[in-house]
Amino acid sequence: MKRILSMLLIVALLSTLLVVPANADAIGTIALTSSPSSVTKGGTVSVTISLTQNPGLTGLTLSVGYPSDWTLTAVAEEKMFGATGFTSPNLENNPVTLPWLHGTENITATGTLATLTFSVSDSATLGDQTITVSCSEAYDTGFNDATISDASVTVSVVSCVHANTEQVPAEAATCVDPGHEAGTKCKDCDDWVEGGAEIPVDPTAHVWGETTYD
Repeated sequence: MKRILSMLLIVALLSTLLVVPANADAIGTIALTSSPSSVTKGGTVSVTISLTQNPGLTGLTLSVGYPSDWTLTAVAEEKMFGATGFTSPNLENNPVTLPWLHGTENITATGTLATLTFSVSDSATLGDQTITVSCSEAYDTGFNDATISDASVTVSVVSCVHANTEQVPAEAATCVDPGHEAGTKCKDCDDWVEGGAEIPVDPTAHVWGETTYD
C-alpha cells in the first residue's frame, strides 16, 4: 500500500513540474509598411510598425535596423500600451531600440505601434534597401515569454520617381533612325516609364526629301 501511495505522489509531483505556463507558446505577429515604396536621394520615408496578432503582452521591446546612409528623424508612438507606456529612443542608434511597458495588465489590442520617419542622404546607395524589426523581449503579467515574429520591408532608392509623365505616340523607324512604340515617358529624367520599346532601323523605309535641281 505504501508503495502505491509513493508512486501516486511521484506522479502528482511530475504532473506539477510539467505544467506549461499559459503564455509559453503565445505567438505575436509584426508587420511593416513603407510610404512611399520608392524614394530619391535626399527624400523622406515613413515606416509603420503594426502588431497584427497580439497574444496579450504587458512588455515589448523591438529592435529596428535600417540602412547606414539613412537618418532616423522621428518616432511617432500610438500609445497602445498607455499614455506613459513608451520610452523615447535615442534616434542616433542603429539599430534603434523601441521599448513598451504597461506593467499592470496584458494589452491585447492590435494595430499601429509606431511610425518611424527616415531621411535618405544625398549620397545614399541606389537600389533596394531593407528595414528590419526583431523582438528583443516580449512577456505577459506573469512574466511568461511570448514569441513575436520578425518583419522587414524593402524600399527602393531610385534616381527618379517619375512623378511627372506624359503620353508619347509611336514613331515609325526609317532607313536611318530607329523608331519607338507608344508609351509613357518621364518629363524629369526623359526615361520611359511604360512602353516605348525601340523599333529597329528599317532599311526599306526611305524618307525622300524634296527634289532639288542645280
